[in-house]
Amino acid sequence: MKSTAEKRLSLKPWNWFNREADQHKSTSLTRHNDPLTSMHDQLDRMFDRFLADFPTPFGNSGTLETMILRPQLDIAESDKHYTVAVEVPGVNEDDIDITLEQNLLTISGEKKQESSKDENGFHKVERSYGSFQRVLNLPDDADSNDIKADVKKGVLKIRIGRSKPDKATSHRIPIGR
Repeated sequence: MKSTAEKRLSLKPWNWFNREADQHKSTSLTRHNDPLTSMHDQLDRMFDRFLADFPTPFGNSGTLETMILRPQLDIAESDKHYTVAVEVPGVNEDDIDITLEQNLLTISGEKKQESSKDENGFHKVERSYGSFQRVLNLPDDADSNDIKADVKKGVLKIRIGRSKPDKATSHRIPIGR
């Protein structure tokens, strides 16, 4: 019979974001109780509050931490496969790269968008540029040889088959093929 701790562990969902969490921890500053870092923290909070009202290209709030493009994603599972849907509006299919290396699925890309409008003597040009990267830890039952990706209407969908755990292989995943 399983102990209570073992039951809780078996109910815990797979953490797809371990790698991203590790990267975030390694880039954050260690804070000490001194006046200079306290002032730095206060300035960060002040700018975060100021920028919170400004949208970013992927719809995040404008805090300093989220000014880096970070497309939103959804993860769903069925008995036969996992589906990862990533919002990439305005990103061309050719500017998206999906790779798998040692059970880490890396989705990266670059947004290059420019629009201009001439109306009644007024000229308006808007540009949106930036790169993004999302790194997902695949569960042990993800089939590294059964991964398909497609982009439609600004949403990248990645379908990952489920199978018996095997050794991960490294390769690039084509989109729409």
